[in-house]
Amino acid sequence: IAEICCGYDYSYGKNRLGSTKTLAEFCKDKSIRLNVIPQVNTDGSRTSSTNIRGLIGNGEVNKANELMYKPFSFESEVIHGDKRGRTLGFPTINQAYPKNLCVAKFGVYDVSVIIDGKKYRGVSNIGIRPTYKTEEPMCETYIHEFSGDIYGKTVRIIINRFIRPEQKFEDADKLVTQIKKDID
Repeated sequence: IAEICCGYDYSYGKNRLGSTKTLAEFCKDKSIRLNVIPQVNTDGSRTSSTNIRGLIGNGEVNKANELMYKPFSFESEVIHGDKRGRTLGFPTINQAYPKNLCVAKFGVYDVSVIIDGKKYRGVSNIGIRPTYKTEEPMCETYIHEFSGDIYGKTVRIIINRFIRPEQKFEDADKLVTQIKKDID
């Protein structure tokens, strides 16, 4: 190990008894550089990964994005779905929501979609699709001005802004009406 980088409040070990102080002693003995990142404040409040995850969980992705180096995003393989979006007039791509990613508030988002290096605008539903329920969280995305077969490709979804919470619709017509509003 040549260098260790950690936050000012980092702790480790049994009962989290290790601290930046004990890590500094260890690094000094082993001639390892230690880079301790100081506390960061935004608008007078402590900025932390816990706060950022909380904002994402509350649907405040635009605020979380302001605090991060890059906007909240993920990459996942496009998988086959029910192909229901086509029959409703809004073909979508389906992706499993990554299990290791902090959970975004279930709902509809304004997104950017990166396919083969090209950026598109889109609208994603992240959640369990209560009208046509899934067991695991999914990301289902309608991509503006795009058509093509991208099954099996890895596509990046950049989450820009929360539009509305996920909801169950009585029938397909009411769902289509809401999808049109979401896209507008």
